[in-house]
Formats: sequence, C-alpha cells, structure tokens
Amino acid sequence: MALFDLEQFSGKIVGDLFSEDGYFASADEFWTAQGEAIAARRDAYLTAKWSEVVVLERGSHFPQWDFMKAGKKQGGRVYIEPTHTGEVRFHEGYITQGEAAKAKKKTKAAPDGEGDAKTETVRSPITKTMQNYLDLHRHAAVRLAVLGRPADALRLLIAHAVAASGNWSVKSDARRADNEAVRESAAASEAQTLFEAEAKKVRKLLAPAFDTDEGDEENLTVAGLTHGDADLTVRVFQRLLKLKDADVARVAAFVMAETLAAGSAVTEFVGTHAKVNARAHWTPDAAFFDLLRDRAAVNGMIGELSGKKAADRLVSAKLKDQRAALVTAAGGDAAWCPGWMRFPAAGV
Repeated sequence: MALFDLEQFSGKIVGDLFSEDGYFASADEFWTAQGEAIAARRDAYLTAKWSEVVVLERGSHFPQWDFMKAGKKQGGRVYIEPTHTGEVRFHEGYITQGEAAKAKKKTKAAPDGEGDAKTETVRSPITKTMQNYLDLHRHAAVRLAVLGRPADALRLLIAHAVAASGNWSVKSDARRADNEAVRESAAASEAQTLFEAEAKKVRKLLAPAFDTDEGDEENLTVAGLTHGDADLTVRVFQRLLKLKDADVARVAAFVMAETLAAGSAVTEFVGTHAKVNARAHWTPDAAFFDLLRDRAAVNGMIGELSGKKAADRLVSAKLKDQRAALVTAAGGDAAWCPGWMRFPAAGV
C-alpha cells in the first residue's frame, strides 16, 4: 500500500520468517510517510495543470456515482482517496453532476462553433460566516488606521459626499454579526476597544452643540444617526467653527471611520493604501479557528507556520486534527497573520 520508497523509510517493518510479506510496526509512522507521498502526488497533479486536486479525509469514500468524467479543459478535478487500510485511490478528471448539467446548459446556449463550455470548478475555502468574521476584524483594523490619517480621511469623506457609495446616507456601519461568537469576538477586539475610546473623545468635542449636561457625552450619536432638524445642523456647524483645525480633522476622521462599510472594496483599498497590519491589534482567537471549515486551507496555513513538510504529513488527517495542529503552531508565532486578514488579502 505504501506510495513511498521503502528503502528511504526510517520506521520499523516487521517481517515473517516464512514469507516475503511484512507490515509496518507503527501506523503513525506509516501515515506520516504516506502523507508526504500523497502531498507529492497532489503537487505533481497541480504542476500538470489540473484545475484542482482534492485530498479526501482518510477513510472517506469518493461517491463516483455523483460525478461525471471531465478532462482538464472542462475543469475536471483529481480526487485522492486514502483508505483506512493504507491504500490510496486516484480519481482523475471528475466534476459533480450539477456542474456537468450547468456546463451542458451553457454549451447549448453558446453560439455554434464556440466549443465546450468550461465548468466553474473554483470553490472558495471561505464560508459565509468566516467572511463575516474577516470583514468585521479587517474593518476594525482599517477604521483604526483612518483615525490616524486625518488628511486621507478628509479626502475620503469628500469623495463619499461627491459620489455617494457604501454607507453614505449618512449612517454608521451596523457591524452586523452572523452569530453570537462572531459578535463577541469583534466586540472584544483591541481595535474595537481603541476605537470606542476615541469615540468618547470626539463626542466630548461636539457635546456643546447638543445642549447636553456634563457627563452625558457618551449618549450622543455621531455620523448622521441623529437625523435632526436644520437648527441642530446649524448648532453643530457653529461648534465646528469654534474648534481648531486639528480637532475638526479629528472629527472628520472619526465620522469617516464610523461610516466605512465593512466588507467593501473601499475598506480593502484603504487598508492596502495605509499598509494596515491587522495583526497589530488582532490575535487569532477561538472564533476564528472554529470557523475554519476547509481542510486544504487549514493545511496551507500549517504550511505557512510550520513548513511544507509538517503540512504534508497531515494532508489526509481529519479537519479537527489539522485545526488542533494549526492552533498549536499559531500560538508559537506572535507575528503570524493569515492571508485572509492581510491587506491586500491573500489566499493560502
């Protein structure tokens, strides 16, 4: 069953005196070597320009009846099926029945002579909830950067006023979370805590315009949430006229940061432009690791942290085992930032 060279294998092989057969003394040692060999085959397929190579979890069955044969040009994938017995089966050139039906429909709709339609085979390893998690944490990091770049914030504010997009009505971003774990994670982040501290200072600058009593500044709303009448607009304008340019720029930066749309192309661009290091105010937490659902993505992250050899050894391991290895590796690297959290964002 071994895909690797037995002469290079450092583990123990137990033999029978009366037979040429033998077996591996340690299953763990076997799967470590087998994992490296599987990863090498996967890499060879990718080098050969297959659109995607999917390594199934050890013991998972490849349901061939749910798939159709398809060549490289039709977007066919390679599925590698490691069995519990140690055997590894290679299924070359397959797409799902649904993908085949879509491709057939596209071919019928296409003008004559344009050839077969290529199947869409690229699957995102990022789930909807993980995207929400990433959007909120990256948004928090960019908003903090906006606070420190008032000149850029003022220009960004004017751009939104001239060509309204995103949140500009005007209103603050709702920072909606898909579930309680994501909400708690985003609320407890260092970037969010620092942003809220700045919010209190900005509200204090504007408090006189709202005729509030001393200490009531925290109840004020900023960034268009009040929707008051023209008299209030005049009072806010009069207050701004009395403030120094630096304080006006501070208010402008805050309003721009508070109205920046989470998950938008604008947030992505500003984060890249400002060279935001999301890791400066964010640490991978339990919510992040729990939202990892793609085994290949987790394996890629392990490779970033621990090297390709360590990742290859776990290529067919269960998701929970790979996640546990990733948690351990990430805990030993205080600077590691997954590509999904970087600016610009990168895959794994």
